[in-house]
Amino acid sequence: MRRLTFADNEINQIGRGTFKSVSRIGTIDLARNKLTKVDFQMFSDLRYTELINLAENQITEIQKEAFSHLYQTTVNLSYNLLTEIKDGAFDNCENLTVLDLSHNQLSMIERQAMDNSSYAADLRLQYNQFTSMSQIPMDHQTGIMVLNVSHNSIVDIPKRTFPKLYELHTIDFSFNNLSERWPDLAGCFLYRHWLSEAWQDVSSPALQRRPSPPRR
Repeated sequence: MRRLTFADNEINQIGRGTFKSVSRIGTIDLARNKLTKVDFQMFSDLRYTELINLAENQITEIQKEAFSHLYQTTVNLSYNLLTEIKDGAFDNCENLTVLDLSHNQLSMIERQAMDNSSYAADLRLQYNQFTSMSQIPMDHQTGIMVLNVSHNSIVDIPKRTFPKLYELHTIDFSFNNLSERWPDLAGCFLYRHWLSEAWQDVSSPALQRRPSPPRR
């Protein structure tokens, strides 16, 4: 089976293990229902699933290991009612292709929300309520390539926000409350890329990347 669609119904609960018998399904679409939480291991072991769509529900909670043992999966949790992501919510998620948490009410992602083996190549956090990059721990995002934190209320980017993220090539800070240009913005990054000249004014509507100078 390639696609299982329950979108636009009145579903408010899904039992644990519901999808075990269809573990090789490509897409599970539950958008626009009335789900309020993602239960413990609800979508675990779906290693061949390419898309899990939970957008436009009423989800306020993601329990521990709800998406464990996924691999290169897109998880869409946009347009829900999430205010925080707790420790363990995305444990054992190996290389999520996209994790879309946009259009929620997020103001905190706990430091252990993902473990050492978990990261998203494309992490979408736009249209939330973050006020500082310290509320978005990047410690385990070792394979992240794209980060979108636009349309929040971010006022600061602490040093060491982005530790050793060798694959990161695009960050969108547009439409936040950054009010100054950081001459030491490169201090936020602890990898060997030349970033001191890589970004223009961070308070501008869009960030433009410049060519990196040659290594010495």
